[in-house]
Parts: sequence; structure tokens; C-alpha cells
Amino acid sequence: MSTVVFYTDESGSAERFSEPLEPGATPVFTLTSIALPLNEWRTFDRKYNNLKRHFFPEILERKGRKEDIEIKGNDLTSPRNKESSRRQKFLERVFHLLKSFDAKIFAVTFVKDKDNPISSRSMYTHGFQILLERFNKFVETSGKFDSGIIICDSRAGAIKGQGLDKEVAKSFQSYIFGNEKGKSFAFIQEAPLFADSKITVGLQLADLISSVIYTNHYHYYARNVEGAVDYSHMQRWWPKIAELEFESKQDAEGSYAIRGIRVINHKK
Repeated sequence: MSTVVFYTDESGSAERFSEPLEPGATPVFTLTSIALPLNEWRTFDRKYNNLKRHFFPEILERKGRKEDIEIKGNDLTSPRNKESSRRQKFLERVFHLLKSFDAKIFAVTFVKDKDNPISSRSMYTHGFQILLERFNKFVETSGKFDSGIIICDSRAGAIKGQGLDKEVAKSFQSYIFGNEKGKSFAFIQEAPLFADSKITVGLQLADLISSVIYTNHYHYYARNVEGAVDYSHMQRWWPKIAELEFESKQDAEGSYAIRGIRVINHKK
């Protein structure tokens, strides 16, 4: 038995929005995690960095070490790059890489209500609670892992113990130690850890997958919002997400299966 790491990143903004959409504002917000085995991190780290070197050699030559270069999900999924065969082939290889390590995908998307907004902190903490239930169920039923740790992309101010990182960690501890349901999630070890995505391949992969999920949910739930971005070209990638999405099996007591991806629609 071994440990699985849940690399966690976000797409979109958790802040309120108005119509027509202003620059930087988004009608949906997505938290995404990918589960990868800790004992294979050296292998998937090298393989992903080699992918970057193969598909984007000019960026690496210009900016230096391939470990420090991020290929961002918002660039791959942007409508301006929808005809880029290089980016499409790169994303195809990313999915193939994740499948080769039997990675699993988890996500929570919030469809925001502009007239009745909730705070970004509430969105983060609620999202993490939903993900925690899925993380715990995955480890419990995997048959090959006995513990899980969470590594999140760090937000500004984290090194000094400020900002959203600290709030998320404190909320996690309150939920794990003070909530009856949270107390039952015994397979998750430690509070979330925070790392710099520039030196953490698992977070770079989470960013790419989060962008694919985010753009699909954006198109499905928010394409009619005034000023919405047209992400219709990203629909072709949803079968790849579905193939890697976690789904628990019913237990002997007939409990419902839990899927890795959940949508919270505040507009309903």
C-alpha cells in the first residue's frame, strides 16, 4: 500500500460578476484535483517535462530550465488557439500520460448567481469539503492506497502565513476535527500543503485539466451570459475527462456511487 497525492488547482474567478462581463470576471469557478501515486512522482515529472521540451522547445530555449516553464491551461483552451494543432496534440499527449499512471480526476464547479453572490472564501471551503469526501472514498476503495495528501497551488502571501492559503488550511482543520462527517475522513493525512506550480509538475497537470473542465462547464452553463467567451471548441475534450473521472462503486449496503465531478448551480 502507498500514498496518493491530490494535486489541486483552480480555474476562473471566485469573485462576484456582473453583466456584461468585465475583464477577468467569470460566471463559473472550478476547483480541480488529479490523483497521482506519490511513489511515481519522479517518473511522471520527467515524462511531463520531456513533453514540454518536445512541443515547446522555443519557449524552453528562451526562458531556461524546463522545470521552471509552465504551459498554462488558459493558453491551451483559449479560443484564439483553437486552430493550433500543436496545442491540441500536446493536450492529447497529456491525457495519454495521465491515463498511463491511472490518474483520477475530481472537480467542483460553481455556477455563480450575479444577483445572489456568495463569498469567495465560502466557495473555496465548500468546494474543498466536497472534494475531501471524494478523496477519502477514492483512497478507501482503491485497493492500492492507504493514505492521501493534498498539495494545492499556492496563493499570494502564503509563505508569510497570509491570504487564502491560510484560510483554506484552517477551514480544513475545523472540518476534519470539528465536523462529524469530516472526522470520518481518516484516509486523508495532514492539512493541505501549498507549493509553487513552477516547480511542481503535478500542479501544472492539474492546471491543464482544470482548464478543460472549466471551459466545458462554462460553455454548458454560462454561454448565454452577456459577454461570455465562446468555448464551444473545448467540447471535444469532455470524453477524455469522463474517461479519467473517479466513480466509486456501490457498496454491499447499496449506498449511492460517488462521481468525481460535481456542479453546484447557484442560479437554480
